[in-house]
Amino acid sequence: MRADRDTFIDQIKQFDRDTLLSLYDELSRLKIIQLENERISTEVHIQFSELNGKYAAIVRENEELKKLLEKEIEKNALKTKFIFGRKTEGFPALLDALDNPEEDPVDEKTEEDAGPAKERRSG
Repeated sequence: MRADRDTFIDQIKQFDRDTLLSLYDELSRLKIIQLENERISTEVHIQFSELNGKYAAIVRENEELKKLLEKEIEKNALKTKFIFGRKTEGFPALLDALDNPEEDPVDEKTEEDAGPAKERRSG
C-alpha cells in the first residue's frame, strides 16, 4: 500500500498546477454525482418497498374477493335450484343453443316418412 502511495506522489509531481486543479475539480464533480446516485438509489429502494407492500396487500385482497365470489356463486346456484327446481339446470345449455344454432335443422318428419317403417306398412 505504501508503495502505491509513493508511486502516486511521484506521478503527480510530474503534473503542473493547472492540471492538478482540473483533476481536483473533476474528482469533486464525480463525488457529487456519486452522492446523488446514492440518494436516488435509496429513494428508489424505499419506493420499491412501499409498492411491494401495496402489491402484496392487493394480492391478498384479490384472493379474498375470489373466495367471496365463489361463495356467492354457490349461494345463487342453490337459490336458483331451490326456487325453480332441477329444470333450470338446463337453462344455460338452452342459451348456448340459441347463441350457436346448428347449420341446418333436421326435419324428423321427413326422415320417418322415408324410413323402413313405411315400406313395411305398404307391403
